[in-house]
Amino acid sequence: MISPTLLADDFARQLPYEDLLTSAQDALAQGRIVVWSLLPDGMEAIRRDLGDTRADALVRELMLFVRRNLRGTDAIAADGDELIVLLDAPGLVSEAVAQRLLAATRTHVFSGGASDRSLRLTLSVGIGCAPEHGTTAASLIAAARDARAIVGRDGLAFALAGRRSTLDVGRFVGRTEQLTQLTDALDDMVRGVSHVVAVTGETGVGTSALVRTLEPEVRMRGGSLVLAACREGTHDAPYALWCAVLRAVRRLPVKSTRVWRELPSLDPTLERAEDDAPRGRSKIRLLEELADFLRLGAQQRPLLLHLEELQWIDAASWDALEYLIPQLESERIMFTLSFRTGEEYDDAAERWARIATRPRHQELPLTRLTRDDVKRWLEAAMRGEEVGRDLLAYVYRQTEGNPLLLTHLLRDLEESGHIEFDGVRWQWSPVASLPPQASLEQLLARRIDRLPPAARAVLEATAVLAHECDEELLAQMTMLPLEDAVEGLARLLAAELLAPTFERVRGGFAFAHEEVARATRALLAPERLAALHARAAELLARRSTASVTEVAMHYAAAGEERSAHEYSLLAADQALALYENGAASTHLAAAARTAPSDQALAEVRVRMASIAEGAGRYEEAEALCEQALAYYEARGEQLLALRVKRTRMMVRIQRGQSARDTLDALLELEREAREANASPERAAILLLISQTHWRLGDPLASHRVAEESLEIAERVGDRLLIADACIRCGLTVQFADAARARTLYLRALEISTQLGDILRRVRCLINLSIMELIESNWDESRAAAQSAIDEARTAGLTEMWGHAALNLGVTEARIGEYDTAAEHLGQALQLCAAVQNSQLQLYATYNIAHLERDRGRHRQAGDTYELVVALAERIGQAEVQAGARAGYGLAQLQGGHEGAAREAAARVREFLDSRPDWFQGRELAEALLLRLKRLDGGVTEMPRMFERAIALADTTDVYAAAVLTAEFWDDIHPLAPDLMEGAARRYGTRPEVLGNPKIRDRFAVLLFDSKSTIDRS
Repeated sequence: MISPTLLADDFARQLPYEDLLTSAQDALAQGRIVVWSLLPDGMEAIRRDLGDTRADALVRELMLFVRRNLRGTDAIAADGDELIVLLDAPGLVSEAVAQRLLAATRTHVFSGGASDRSLRLTLSVGIGCAPEHGTTAASLIAAARDARAIVGRDGLAFALAGRRSTLDVGRFVGRTEQLTQLTDALDDMVRGVSHVVAVTGETGVGTSALVRTLEPEVRMRGGSLVLAACREGTHDAPYALWCAVLRAVRRLPVKSTRVWRELPSLDPTLERAEDDAPRGRSKIRLLEELADFLRLGAQQRPLLLHLEELQWIDAASWDALEYLIPQLESERIMFTLSFRTGEEYDDAAERWARIATRPRHQELPLTRLTRDDVKRWLEAAMRGEEVGRDLLAYVYRQTEGNPLLLTHLLRDLEESGHIEFDGVRWQWSPVASLPPQASLEQLLARRIDRLPPAARAVLEATAVLAHECDEELLAQMTMLPLEDAVEGLARLLAAELLAPTFERVRGGFAFAHEEVARATRALLAPERLAALHARAAELLARRSTASVTEVAMHYAAAGEERSAHEYSLLAADQALALYENGAASTHLAAAARTAPSDQALAEVRVRMASIAEGAGRYEEAEALCEQALAYYEARGEQLLALRVKRTRMMVRIQRGQSARDTLDALLELEREAREANASPERAAILLLISQTHWRLGDPLASHRVAEESLEIAERVGDRLLIADACIRCGLTVQFADAARARTLYLRALEISTQLGDILRRVRCLINLSIMELIESNWDESRAAAQSAIDEARTAGLTEMWGHAALNLGVTEARIGEYDTAAEHLGQALQLCAAVQNSQLQLYATYNIAHLERDRGRHRQAGDTYELVVALAERIGQAEVQAGARAGYGLAQLQGGHEGAAREAAARVREFLDSRPDWFQGRELAEALLLRLKRLDGGVTEMPRMFERAIALADTTDVYAAAVLTAEFWDDIHPLAPDLMEGAARRYGTRPEVLGNPKIRDRFAVLLFDSKSTIDRS
């Protein structure tokens, strides 16, 4: 299900007046109820100006507006121009709901039943609560009407309490242009045209307040505003922002019977079929399901997703946002993002810059309020009274138009008695006696110091929890009686330091602004802060829905290291289950800082090294291995030491250790494993030995050792080891036996998918991309490589991302998309350099050299091939070295440097004498030898040399055979027409030729020149 069972819609029910009285009387028997009497101001003048017909239409329009700004459990009835509301909310929340409705009415434009005129309304609201103001429905309504009668215009009052004598600082002024742009985007959203709007500005400038002002407009369009905020600190788990979005959307009345495979990782209450197959275990699938979830919600009602405080967003949540935006651009969803600007928040601006150039993406930078805006705010806060110039000058000088600073300055002046209501009008102290200039932190400190003990205890507890919380949790945190906690909470709500989250059933509360939480924490003594963190950790650990990441943070802040270590490990496991290696590394680092013993520290370091190796952070991985190895060797733990040595060797291979040195070290490790009878470890070492034989140009030994490793893995039943062995064996046979290689890769993919191993899954996708490339299935190769890129990038696997980009670049080059190929190969080279993977850098540079040659840039190709020769020789890549030498020789021939070409050819010929089989890049060697043979006058020998070359390539590398055919047609066809025309017929209709425009066009000429008839079918 996408949501729990709710009413059919969440708009207030419209009832006849008598039915509402009956409902109110029935509700009284069940407990407390709240009744409003609501009247639009100035209705007599409106009826006089518009006439009764249009005035009645205006009341009906207002009725709809109020309904859509209340909830489905509320009820509303009309009694003439008056609206009576039965509110399903406690007294603490009812005032906040009323204030929100008053603000919504001020900004909405009413039509009054005509399209040629727009009207603005304000409301007066009286509130009656049972049992304080009455014990019958009739008495409650009468009390609410009496309260409304004394309010005046545009305000509210509780029965028996009269009009509130506090400043109404929650008024929204200015920002007309920005509101118009956002409203236009809302209209597009309803039509299924999505916008992404970033609202930016300095701290306290009102970015979130601007978007929240749109809620009534969203609801009038049948939609919902979904709010989710990032919080400052280190306790957010991966996807914390989207977990909040899921919870918010599920509270809406949207339905689906779909079950989910990955999404319950973010919200365990989502349904998964009991007979569900093993999860796909893919980050991309998780993001796809998140997109589907939001798509299903938007199909039932438009959604404005407002994501606040994105300067503190976790990496996983931002990756998800970048994925979701293009996926949902044709849905009834609008994204608004708010983040702060300033040097300390440059990361947020850089993230936004990456996506800001896309269509329908715009930024709305907010500045401080003007002096006129501040004047209008003050007048609205004083309910229309004239503001003295002296007070206006003082306020503007103190705040410079920052709305947050303005709000707390006015509250501070009011609470300190410098501004007060004398029953008739507002008065203020002489400016000379008003407090001097103060920062926001100083203002908040003064306000907090005035709070009574219960209210301050609740505020401090909320600040330490640092997220939305309910009355029960706050009472437990403060250890106050529930009545005292509720009283303190009421004081904080009245002071607007906390605000209800409008979850009426759960009664959730959060800080009105994150700066209030910051200031509160700063005032706590270290001992008090630690005690509150310990209390929070203890309470949250008992809640099944609490984040283990959050619990770990609280234990660490409390100084309880053993518990912090335990929960940090759990948080790392949770992050890995969500494919977030970066977050897992962070939590493991926290576990290392709080490790209770040297053994626990060594175990954490081994895990950290494994993640660092997979992420391409090789220097860090090797250092961690050395630290863990020192502990295990000192303790004489041979098997554990052996595992760490193998991980260290994997890192050294990636950092470019020579193949010969690597092989010697691995053979010694394999001997240790055999003597220790450690079969799984020996199998893993054999895989590295197989890889090293391949680097040294010995494919037969590589295949033999890989098969031995697979046999051991099958015998011990280690599924991950089986997957690794399948990948290695597939690589050794992919040219000789493509069908078996594909079977091995698919088996490894199935295992890694079922076990949720994202690293091995990406490796399998990369290898399948190579297989499709070898078989000239261009579209399939590109699709597999792109999937690997997406999964590696979103999982933070930089090395795998680079590898997949390399494969995609090679595929694009094969089909003649040279510009796209250059882009992907350049990206691959950059990524490989970032992780210091010399082997992948070599392959990326090698393919860039090929690309330069294909584009006819022979000088640049020669320089690049020369670099490849040196790098291949250093790290031990014999095949690449031979191919690059041949490419260098061909480039030198094109440049007229025959001597350099002959030197290269001599070295290449030595390698070919030891390799009777085909390998990638051999076509360059054969081409160099053929060209030199022509220069030597041995033209008559060229057909034999060509025939031998394509015979080797024919079964393993049709693309290379086709390239050689096209390149040497003019030289050999006059001497051996049957040979060349046979080759043209054989390769002319192959996908390798038809998929590459450059070769395809060349073959079209060859086939036209041929005297044979070609059956094109």
